[in-house]
Amino acid sequence: IIRWYVPFRNSIFLAIALAYAESEFIKGKGKSDIFIGVKYEGEIRFKDTSEEFIKEMNDIARFSEKGKFKIKAPFINKDKEEIIELGKKLGVDFESNYSCYVGGGFAKINKKKIPIHCGKCAGCKARKKGFKFSNVRDVSLYKNF
Repeated sequence: IIRWYVPFRNSIFLAIALAYAESEFIKGKGKSDIFIGVKYEGEIRFKDTSEEFIKEMNDIARFSEKGKFKIKAPFINKDKEEIIELGKKLGVDFESNYSCYVGGGFAKINKKKIPIHCGKCAGCKARKKGFKFSNVRDVSLYKNF
């Protein structure tokens, strides 16, 4: 999984989200909390997927000029299987969501654009494992190598 690690990735995403949220708030378009989908990574835990990281980012968010936004990570203590099980209960369209680090393009099925996963990267391996252990059918499209 270290091979696929992208340093500072979640910090960048949250900085962009905070900038966008602040911009929309200033324009009078309302305010909402910012949610990030970091999950439990098992024994290999990256700093930017930890509760400490979210706390630190919330400290930074308090410095926003007007909005005073709150960053929330509802899945931070859930593993992939639990998230998939919850997604099934909520009716998530698993065919349309994406976990791949490499990318395999898109397929058009019944006039619907469906992402293709590489099937080999850490994101794809975790996705496959999550579906297997949650006993939820994996409808994802994977590239054939």
